Amino acid sequence: MITTRNICIFGDPIAYGAWSRDGGWAERLQKILQRRTIDSGFRSYYFLYNVSIPGNTTGDVLARFDAECEVREPHIIVFAVGINDASCRANPDKPRIERARFEENGVRLIREAKARAERVLWVGLTTVDEARAMPFEATYFLNARIRDYDAVIKTVCAKEGVAYVDIAGVVGPEELADGLHPNDRGHEKMCVAIERALAGCGVQ
Repeated sequence: MITTRNICIFGDPIAYGAWSRDGGWAERLQKILQRRTIDSGFRSYYFLYNVSIPGNTTGDVLARFDAECEVREPHIIVFAVGINDASCRANPDKPRIERARFEENGVRLIREAKARAERVLWVGLTTVDEARAMPFEATYFLNARIRDYDAVIKTVCAKEGVAYVDIAGVVGPEELADGLHPNDRGHEKMCVAIERALAGCGVQ
């Protein structure tokens, strides 16, 4: 019996692959799945679509979610978004997406994903090195808020019955290329954690 699994990743610049010289965690995962397809004698096909866009928030993903899914027909949907929601522009006390709206967006995304896919996962947020994580003028990434938004993701996932991939502590400050985005080692460690979570969805 030949099986096919389409996997869609909706994320931000970290899922996009910034700033790895050798490919971010999603690209590394794609290579692993291509090898598995070949090693199966082409009886288990895995197609990974990374539709992550730098700068995206949960609101941005919601706006394009239906169109992206319509043409890819995913069996598994992975969300890796939220750190930009927690970031602030100009005012360090005003996040781009307010906490209540962030929670609403998370619930909407999960419910829409469950209506389209067999399995849904949400990758938790990485913390930053605040001393280096603000390369753009008047843009703020603060760990206290990032942890709070990550807790929102974890709670929403539990309530909605989908997998939450805990990344807190996986990527340390020394594994951040610019204080915000992982370097090669950081992406590799994320890939290992996410591959392990996907194994629980039958991707193995």
